[in-house]
Amino acid sequence: MAVYRQITDGDPEGAVAKVLALVAEALDVQTICAPFYVTGREAAVVEIRDAGQELPPVAFLEPSYQFSLAGMLSRMARSSTTVGKMVALLRPCDHRALVELAKLRQIPLSSLITVVFECPGTIHARDVVTMDRSSLRRLAQTLVSSHSREQESLSVREACRACLHLDFPVADVQILWRGADPWQEIYWREGCSIGLQALTSAGLVEAELPEERARNLDRLRKERLAFRQDRIERFSRDYQGPEGMRRALSSCIGCMSCRQVCPLCYCRACVFHGPDLETPWETAETWLKGRNALRLPLDTLLYHMVRMNHMAHGCVACGLCGQACPMDVPVDLLFLVGGKSVQEALNYKPGERPDEQPPQGTFREDEFTWLGR
Repeated sequence: MAVYRQITDGDPEGAVAKVLALVAEALDVQTICAPFYVTGREAAVVEIRDAGQELPPVAFLEPSYQFSLAGMLSRMARSSTTVGKMVALLRPCDHRALVELAKLRQIPLSSLITVVFECPGTIHARDVVTMDRSSLRRLAQTLVSSHSREQESLSVREACRACLHLDFPVADVQILWRGADPWQEIYWREGCSIGLQALTSAGLVEAELPEERARNLDRLRKERLAFRQDRIERFSRDYQGPEGMRRALSSCIGCMSCRQVCPLCYCRACVFHGPDLETPWETAETWLKGRNALRLPLDTLLYHMVRMNHMAHGCVACGLCGQACPMDVPVDLLFLVGGKSVQEALNYKPGERPDEQPPQGTFREDEFTWLGR
């Protein structure tokens, strides 16, 4: 795959904006969706903009992740009769969610030119609202140069510190900076013929990736793998079995914010909003027999188990569910462990192969034969 070097001269956000505009022009695309630094706002704002107008700086190193862009775009697409071409700037986890949504026919990937950038990690979204632009910039610079083990002191989300998805080969265009200083230079790599056409037209100089990059990625994978394993062991230690699950979910208030932010929760009519899973007095009285009390809300465990059953195979471990929870329920940790178990059993890696059918859309006669023994 061809790689191109871009000198950023201390302004990587402005440099990316210029190339995105050239990519859109080369491919005759009219709109660009990305996080932008706009006048009057400290933190980045995700917007759809006219590609023909001058773009504000693109916040591809913004250290916050407030919602899934893949989920937002799919909601727009499923209500549309025609879907025009758009350049979309995505984090790796968002791109993998987008691939899964395309498999579920929630959005046509052919309508998007996907530009995926290496993510340095993000802090909790609620911490961003207290930071001004200069503080966010300093934090971004620190995250870019920090080791994974140093990120705990920076309050980087655990989902980011455990993320092993450091490559995204099915993206149309890739923005790479590991092994380099993005305030001096970044690298663009084509992922397909469309990406090659776009980058060739952008006037960038073809180059080799920095030698330090391979060592940087190897170290990062080892650090993140160790932290990921530590999270899984923590789950086994603290939340194993039915009683452990009840303890993990003890502060849940049933707000369903985790479902709202999940990019793969795409059903228009959720089963939890219908009468089938409402608990009448008669059922509560039946449950009460043999017990001293029933804790409210009654269906907390049921809600999380049903969501796990629906979503674990496609979970991309973005961690948005845990971030959205107002009661700090470790939802993202539960899904990390549940998703890992289900995906390994199904030999399925969500978001990696657009041509691979999701497990719920396939049947194999040799699958789980041991269950009938």
